[in-house]
Amino acid sequence: MNQNGVMKFIYGIIFIFIGLLIFFRGYINVNIWEYIWPLFILLAGFGFEISYFGNRRQDPGILVPGGILTFLGIFFFFNAFTRFSYMDTLWPLFIFAPAVGLFQLAYHSKNRAVMIPVYILTGVSFVFLMINIAGTKVGSSLIGAGLVILGVLILLNMKKENR
Repeated sequence: MNQNGVMKFIYGIIFIFIGLLIFFRGYINVNIWEYIWPLFILLAGFGFEISYFGNRRQDPGILVPGGILTFLGIFFFFNAFTRFSYMDTLWPLFIFAPAVGLFQLAYHSKNRAVMIPVYILTGVSFVFLMINIAGTKVGSSLIGAGLVILGVLILLNMKKENR
């Protein structure tokens, strides 16, 4: 299937899905817009991604907005279906979104210098995410268990080196 055929297939599935939601709107007491608005962000991201991967002669710079929009579309879908109840913990993923697009650019353009902002954005996002997760009961337990396991692995490795 060529690029045009793939896009038509995707749009066809999306229109069927949206049409069914609107058709059954009278029978289901749900505000459909609350759940489908991230689809437009996701479609824009997929459009950029497909335009690059469908035609490799495109500039890989098109992957930056594609990666950002695709990641944010998926992130907003998750948030829409959880009623944004995890946004106070997961907000650092907004910092991570540009790293996704820049990583794709670095990988497909073979320009490793682009990895510097990827590392910085990923690191900052990870630090803030760990701070937020550590503030939760489950998160602090997981981080504590992870540190204990890391300590045991270091001690086991040290024992192997001394043999």
